[in-house]
Amino acid sequence: VGLLDKAGMGDRPGTAFARANLADALLAQGKIAEAAAAIAQARDILGKTQVAETPGMISVLRTAALIALAEKHPDIAGPDLDRALELSRRFLGGNGGAFGAMLNDRGLAAARQMQHVDAIGFYKDAVAAMERAGLGKHLYMAITLRNLAASLDMLMRKPEAQRARERAQGILRNYIYIIKPPERWT
Repeated sequence: VGLLDKAGMGDRPGTAFARANLADALLAQGKIAEAAAAIAQARDILGKTQVAETPGMISVLRTAALIALAEKHPDIAGPDLDRALELSRRFLGGNGGAFGAMLNDRGLAAARQMQHVDAIGFYKDAVAAMERAGLGKHLYMAITLRNLAASLDMLMRKPEAQRARERAQGILRNYIYIIKPPERWT
């Protein structure tokens, strides 16, 4: 990003996407304030271009939404995720694991605003999208099912919540490895 700025290309869409990727990496490292600054710069650049109506904006919007969720602003994350989902439907057919992950994120934003009925709808759509993509046993499916169970619990729909939780636990068993300790430890 710094090299692009030095080359006088700091206001181009490519630089904005590089800043968005940087924001995503910073968020993964827990550097939320730095990630927020990077995504704000990216959005500022992109706001001056015609790039807002392209598939490239999907990841920019999702990263911005994840940062907003990390900053405890689900009211800001929701509209960004709605827009990302809309673009994904338009350009990518609204399918695949990434689409399911965005639906899960949108459910999380709704749940954090205590909109559990809406959250459940997003989570169920996420589960369906992941199943269509062949990700029925994926770790992110388990995470989505746990989120679904939490929102169902909030609405006192205990049997349905228990079924979602049990399905999530069944998936998680595939990700937990028990390693036999070396004999010298026993």
